Amino acid sequence: MKPLSLKISLVMAALSLSAASVMAEMPCPSLGLGESAEKSDNVIARFQAWSVFVETNPDECFAAANPLKTTIEPATAQENLCRGALGLTVSYWPELGVSGQLSFRSGYEFAPNAAVEFIIDEKSFSLIPIDGGEVAWSSSAVEDRKLVYAMMQGSQVTIIGKSSTGINVKDTFTLSGFASAVDLAAIKCSHILAKMD
Repeated sequence: MKPLSLKISLVMAALSLSAASVMAEMPCPSLGLGESAEKSDNVIARFQAWSVFVETNPDECFAAANPLKTTIEPATAQENLCRGALGLTVSYWPELGVSGQLSFRSGYEFAPNAAVEFIIDEKSFSLIPIDGGEVAWSSSAVEDRKLVYAMMQGSQVTIIGKSSTGINVKDTFTLSGFASAVDLAAIKCSHILAKMD
């Protein structure tokens, strides 16, 4: 199990690289009318709703998806929530020894001390956000494996977060194509790891 501070550093470093650039950006002021903004040219495959990317410097392979549906509560707050890049990813960084790390980039600043609910079909889990940040992840590498395995068996993920302005946001992702995308990302990075040895 990695210390939480190391996990924070790894996630923030990765999101400042390629993963952030391939996630959807919602236009302002109206949310939900935007299109997916895949800016990376390094997509190697698409499996229904999920895409697989391979990046270098540092080497990274990841599966990523954008939400299919977003609900804002209260509905009148929709115009007040301007979102940046958002998406759900499972990442592999051979050079850093990270395998199958789950992360959610919300596109809005999380409320302080607010948990992020991560629901796979009907089963609920928690993700940990950085206070004042836009990224949430599981508590450990063991929890990552548990969640990824459950996602491979599931049909959808719903993520419920609260913004720093008190707006409740629910993003729903389909898991169609998830298992194939994650398997390919893992295989691609295992080949990179083999070359490093």
